[in-house]
Amino acid sequence: MKILIYWLLGLFSGEVEARYCPTGCTSCGNANAADGSIRVGFYDCSGSSLIKEVPFGLPKDEIIELRLGNCQIDKILQLDFNGWKGLEKLYVEGNNMTEVEPSAFRELVDMTTLDLSNNLIKSFPEGLFSPMVKLERLHLDNNQIEIVPNDFTFMPSLQYLTMKNNQIKSITWWKFQPIEMTLLRLMIYQPSLNCTCNNYELKSWIKKTKESRTGEDQEPFIDDSNFICRGTEPQNCSEPVITSVGHVRDMDKIYSTEYADMYTTGQNATLYCNMTGDPAPRIHWTSSNGVDAWDIDDQVDEYGRLHLTNLDKNDTGAFFCNPVTINYKKPPKKVTLRVIDGIEPKLIQVSNETNRIAGEYAQISCNITATPPPIILWYYPNGTEISKNNNKMGIIKMKSGSTLKIRDLVPEDSGFYKCEGENFMGKVASEISVVVEEAAPEGDGYLLIIGGVLVALVLIAIFIVAGAYAKKYRRETQRRRERERNVERTVPQDGMRI
Repeated sequence: MKILIYWLLGLFSGEVEARYCPTGCTSCGNANAADGSIRVGFYDCSGSSLIKEVPFGLPKDEIIELRLGNCQIDKILQLDFNGWKGLEKLYVEGNNMTEVEPSAFRELVDMTTLDLSNNLIKSFPEGLFSPMVKLERLHLDNNQIEIVPNDFTFMPSLQYLTMKNNQIKSITWWKFQPIEMTLLRLMIYQPSLNCTCNNYELKSWIKKTKESRTGEDQEPFIDDSNFICRGTEPQNCSEPVITSVGHVRDMDKIYSTEYADMYTTGQNATLYCNMTGDPAPRIHWTSSNGVDAWDIDDQVDEYGRLHLTNLDKNDTGAFFCNPVTINYKKPPKKVTLRVIDGIEPKLIQVSNETNRIAGEYAQISCNITATPPPIILWYYPNGTEISKNNNKMGIIKMKSGSTLKIRDLVPEDSGFYKCEGENFMGKVASEISVVVEEAAPEGDGYLLIIGGVLVALVLIAIFIVAGAYAKKYRRETQRRRERERNVERTVPQDGMRI
């Protein structure tokens, strides 16, 4: 609104358009410097209690230096400096600021000096400072900062960094390592910075950096780190120990540990490296095919894991996890990685329909080939996966197939059992029918046995009775023949009785 008013006044008066200068600002435009030169694009609104936010409507394309120190600004908003691509120096010290919103400085690519000292800021959003690749001076003193930002590693021009008198308890040296060749002054005095192993590493790194500046053409490195572990050393520090390395994988999808390092082209891989130590070591990943990634790089996450995407055969090789500290040296550990083209699963043979009687067992097989070997799963007729730890179902795993054994069959076990083979290239499946019939009832069996026994007894009785009658018949026959012989002896030959 104010810009519109000034523009209208200039339009109707025929005079040159008036320069907008917010209430409370003492200089808006050019100013005389101490050496007599003209400071172009200089806006000074410092010391004004009327300034409670970054003034709106300033000519952002014109301003090179903006001073807002000792005002009443409590926050820098995300859009406060939107479009301010020409701003080189910004002073917002001595306000009541508690927050700088994310991406508030994303367009300040030409910034060389930033002063946020003497405020109430506790932390900064991740990546707040990194767009300012030309920043040479950053002042964060006398705030309530608890953690040192990671952004310094992405600010290759930073030369002067001051952040004294905050509430920082630990500072890791490697946050400054990428800028150790440009950094000229590092002021970090903190009453809260005790003599710990991590902080002692920082002091050792500063000492090493200062000793490296021995050339006549090199500017000295100035610091105030002598207060750290003054006259003493921390206790119970320990060298780094790599406890384990390997691949972050779902081993349920891998045939065996033999193939834990095998991938097919186009896959992603994640390598882990777990280590202990005090001071906490940095993680540096290298490889036989050119990988060189530190724990601050995009390839490495906050847990030190290396992420490799869209693998091809050239990624095959050895990867090394290097623990890095200033005061301890430790050899790396190796993680191997293999990348192949791979062959999708192919169904070779499955069992035919299987018919069984209740109480028996059934065994069905499914042969599938693939490279790497497939994981073969079995499913009940209702579609539920059959677990490996199952008293009724037994699964025998082979590289090119799998066998399912079903014990103590009941008719309810009947149905179509599905086997499914899968590797990273795809999957294939087939169904096998199992039919379970009822066994003959136990009661009928007993009746048959009893009936058989009775028939046998009857037959035995018949044989006994028949034998008795036969014996009696033989006796009667014998007696009759004896009587007939006796009669023949008593009759004379002439036929007359005696």
